[in-house]
Amino acid sequence: MSPFFLQPHEQLLVSSEDVKCFFYTMSVPSCWTKYLAFNKVVPDSVLPPALQGRWVYLASRVLPMGFLNSVSLAQHVHRNLVKWSALDRESSASGANVPEAELRKDREFSEHGTNWRVYLDNYDLLEKVVDSDVVTLEGTRAAGILALRHEYEKWGVPRNLKKSVERSRRCELQGATIDGQEGVAFPREAKLVKYFSMALDLCQQVKATQKQWHCGGLVYISMFRRPLLGALNQVWQHILAFGRLRRRILVTPPECKLELLRFLGLIPLARLDFRLDMHEMVTCSDASQLGGGFCASERLTPLGFMVSQGALRSQVPESAGDLMVFSIGLFDGIGALRVALDVLGITVAGHVSVECNPSAQRVVESHYPGVRLGMVRRWACRFSQ
Repeated sequence: MSPFFLQPHEQLLVSSEDVKCFFYTMSVPSCWTKYLAFNKVVPDSVLPPALQGRWVYLASRVLPMGFLNSVSLAQHVHRNLVKWSALDRESSASGANVPEAELRKDREFSEHGTNWRVYLDNYDLLEKVVDSDVVTLEGTRAAGILALRHEYEKWGVPRNLKKSVERSRRCELQGATIDGQEGVAFPREAKLVKYFSMALDLCQQVKATQKQWHCGGLVYISMFRRPLLGALNQVWQHILAFGRLRRRILVTPPECKLELLRFLGLIPLARLDFRLDMHEMVTCSDASQLGGGFCASERLTPLGFMVSQGALRSQVPESAGDLMVFSIGLFDGIGALRVALDVLGITVAGHVSVECNPSAQRVVESHYPGVRLGMVRRWACRFSQ
């Protein structure tokens, strides 16, 4: 939601639906059974006489949560349910749950007035509402919610009623507290207190293990204001020292304690403000351990100007289908295969460019920053679907 923007006269209303036991509602084809067996032999004492003396394994008849592709499959199924709900006559008239309004990591940010997002078993609807309409709409059911509930009933998908939210100005969303009236998002208070007390306790210890220094909670807080990660440089070095010195426990350096205390003082800055003004200058920095470069834009290139004249996402209807292609360019040159797919209007999930010429690699990377360079086997696991 980092690029999400509210005008001064707008507020945000959030609606949400959660599916109960989502993974266990989806049965898998019987031919998959042999691939989804658990690697433990069932003892004879619990087997019927006809199966005793044989090697028998339990197998999952539903989508198992530990299966490598379960996340991709579950996301795909839920996304399709939402898209099918948009085909309903009333839903179509309101423009609810249309594909171009979805917020997703592998597409440009949508400028639609009503956005929706799916994360496995969770569906969220984000509506930008004019101040004068908030009192009337708050607590009512949005068209997108009604359409999706109808789709759930059609397919027998069980809803978690306790987690259902109907047009609320303040709610919890994927680990964040959203305040639609103020136009901000910040870490959940309960988690904030937990991680604050853990960090404070760590500062008081003379020695600590690497596990204690794994600052997952502080990273979670930093996601609401990314530059805060730069306040923990000595901490990262200390975490790496455990592996370098092959020690289980180390004395805590004073500079690490100072960084932790300083970070705790910066926590009030950890929030997303959806009403911040946009700056015309674009910057990028190198976050690698050996880097340190920083660039700022001066003007648009001819290609940038051409792109700026195009339609923003949501201004052109998108197909309800979710068909994407994964392309591999062997002896890729300057990426002619990738260009051809764009000309044909095919959605590309990912492209691997296998090319040894560094000049050609630079051309491909400049036009398609998301392209992966290298051998196919190395990137195969990055696109499990």
